Amino acid sequence: MLRQSARSTEPPFQPHFGVVALQHSFTEVHKWLQKKQSVVLQTDAHIAFEARYGVAEDGRPVARFFQRRHEYGRVYACCWRRHYNCNRTPVGEFSTALDRALSF
Repeated sequence: MLRQSARSTEPPFQPHFGVVALQHSFTEVHKWLQKKQSVVLQTDAHIAFEARYGVAEDGRPVARFFQRRHEYGRVYACCWRRHYNCNRTPVGEFSTALDRALSF
């Protein structure tokens, strides 16, 4: 009989885990970023980051988040309003800051 390990190798959060309350649609945000190309923002935790307009290789619109010139995460339409993106990267606080920037 095979025993399952007490330690799971599965990360604690699944893709698209958690809900984030945002005011704008992903389409609105992506169009706004297209006009700006990139913006420097700050999360509620005072983490500075850059949000950039993008289109993935497969043609899907994407918002890309950078810290210290390195891409930290991406948000596609399916990830918008979620705390974690498709790759289980926590992006909710970055999405919140980006969403808030559209209101100014």
